[in-house]
Amino acid sequence: MMGLAMRYLISILALGFVVGPTVATADIKRSCSASLGAGIAKINGEGTCAGKAKANQCRERAHQAIIDCANALWIGRNKDEVPNACKGGRGAGTAVLQWNQVILIPQGNSLRDRVRWNKCCKEKNSVGIEHIGMDVRGDKGCFDVRSLGNIGFDCATDRMRLCPPQRAAPKPPPRAGSD
Repeated sequence: MMGLAMRYLISILALGFVVGPTVATADIKRSCSASLGAGIAKINGEGTCAGKAKANQCRERAHQAIIDCANALWIGRNKDEVPNACKGGRGAGTAVLQWNQVILIPQGNSLRDRVRWNKCCKEKNSVGIEHIGMDVRGDKGCFDVRSLGNIGFDCATDRMRLCPPQRAAPKPPPRAGSD
């Protein structure tokens, strides 16, 4: 009986030496960030990979997630919704869009309307074209500068739709004893 148990123990130990020890590597995350347009939005990208030895791969995934988000945002620039590619979620690379200002306009998640609000309501321009570019920053594997395109604006019409009406200052109350 002892011989059988001993042989079993020896075979288990031998199997451990043949297979070898396994080293567990923890998943790590690395990130990049991008500014969009003239301070209209920020996109934060995050990449996940197995172990510190692949940190550059993590940043490449974060970078690609930012590019995917920016492209989806540009394609849907007239829509009042944040694209799925910009909502984070699960995966090896994710990106999250963050608008730089909270503004109350009819289509608050439309890139086009945010540019027009910025140009017509905030900066008080009249007519023009805003170039939308993207500047990605971070460690190795993040850096990128891209052009997404141009958005035109005509503030004579855009101002009526996007800008809050200017209210006249309230009249002071009458002074006591005056008619």
